[in-house]
Amino acid sequence: MRARWQKFRDPARSIHLTVRYWGVFFICILLIGLAYQTGHEVFFRLVYLLLSVIILSFMWAAYSIRAFELQRGLITPRAQVGRFAEERFLVRNTGRFPKIWIEIRDQSALPAHRVSRVLNALRAGVHWSFNVRTLCLRRGRYPLGPITIATGDPFGFFIFTRDLPATRAAITVYPATVDLFHFAPPLGNMPGGDALRRRTHHVTTNVAGTREYAPGDSFNRIHWLSSARTERLIVKEFELDPVSDVWIFLDFERDVQSARAWDANADARELSPLWFRQDALRLPPSTEEYCVTLAASIARYYLDHQRAVGFAAYGHAREIVPPDRG
Repeated sequence: MRARWQKFRDPARSIHLTVRYWGVFFICILLIGLAYQTGHEVFFRLVYLLLSVIILSFMWAAYSIRAFELQRGLITPRAQVGRFAEERFLVRNTGRFPKIWIEIRDQSALPAHRVSRVLNALRAGVHWSFNVRTLCLRRGRYPLGPITIATGDPFGFFIFTRDLPATRAAITVYPATVDLFHFAPPLGNMPGGDALRRRTHHVTTNVAGTREYAPGDSFNRIHWLSSARTERLIVKEFELDPVSDVWIFLDFERDVQSARAWDANADARELSPLWFRQDALRLPPSTEEYCVTLAASIARYYLDHQRAVGFAAYGHAREIVPPDRG
């Protein structure tokens, strides 16, 4: 799949400075005092040397944090619990001098998202790329970023950090599903269903008739034999399926749900990508997550059997999805 690349361009105000060794400045002030009090040339030379090292270190670190380019490409914008989401990063040293080290710290909310790392010895103008595969452990929509980049001088006197904002793209993680080989169909007073004789814009197995093509009609509804005979486009009209729709209701009332503390990163460390299997995934210890997984599995079962499935739930807001086969 092709990655959706985003290049980070941040203003100068997103760069911050941290001084690690304040004792160097204290030593420099002490040497200046000794130089003027004693008048010895050796102290003046030490002051000049130390000031040169401090100034060059500051300029090196400041230049390194600016002459750096990072691009982030999202390969899988949609994933599922128990599947892997993949990203691609492209790093470039745009300066004329090598960088001794660059630290990348990712602050995404996606659990077990291991992007943070340290890059060493980046030569001038070099490109370096790496892929990150993340095992999705919790459903939701997760924005990517923000990212903090840190670098410094060879002596470690100054550390510059650069904050890159979150990306516009986000990873959508769908709930996990389990394979249902058999599930009891809904029972009603009329086992065979009832013909509703009502038109629908969905494609069903019941063709009610034909009509002339109108702008906006899907091409898969064109009846080619009738179109060839009448020398104009004719489309098929469908009726609702006489088989009853399937509705799934979820109760998200807070008082009826229960959960325990859960560390997603600990679970990710136990589930190594080298031997990970779908049946090895553990759901979060929450009745809400189990209910969502059950509902998604039932919906998948009926959709695979060409049934129209509707969904209704009431959490922070009322969510109603009309029955559909998609």
